[in-house]
Amino acid sequence: AAAPQVASIIVPAELSSSKGAEATAAARAAASRLLCWGVVLGALLGAAQLAALPLLGLFSTLPEVRRAAVAPSVLGAVLQLFNGVTFIGEGVMVGTQSFPALAAGQVVATAALLAGLRRAHSLTAVWWCFWLFNGVRLANVLCHHFVRGPLAGEPPHGLRWAARRRGRRAGTS
Repeated sequence: AAAPQVASIIVPAELSSSKGAEATAAARAAASRLLCWGVVLGALLGAAQLAALPLLGLFSTLPEVRRAAVAPSVLGAVLQLFNGVTFIGEGVMVGTQSFPALAAGQVVATAALLAGLRRAHSLTAVWWCFWLFNGVRLANVLCHHFVRGPLAGEPPHGLRWAARRRGRRAGTS
């Protein structure tokens, strides 16, 4: 729970450490590093949850309950990979004072969650709704970081071809 707060402190500190493009580049680099750490931490937490699957037997002696808990537990563990990036990315959004974009993303994610929950008729379906909720939040974070946020700049290496292609279609090189 501390990672989003760290991001919300480090990014503005980088922005205030110097002026202009240099400050933006430093903040962008710090935010990108933090997002990478989000992937690592999310993967570690998810792996720990997967490793704990055998402990499900401690919560019920009924084989049906144990079997029914496996799929939601796996979904929750794998979701941690998204969560690590999402939570840190939202901390970056707080640090750049991108409150309208953050709020809009939360509204869309909550609407998607509520729509999904209306159709969910099992515990596994509820966990898929959490995937939808956090997937929308992740999309908002990544769009903010790479496309429309104040730290968005040169696209990441793997996406540079798409930016060049867009430029050619618009008549520029």
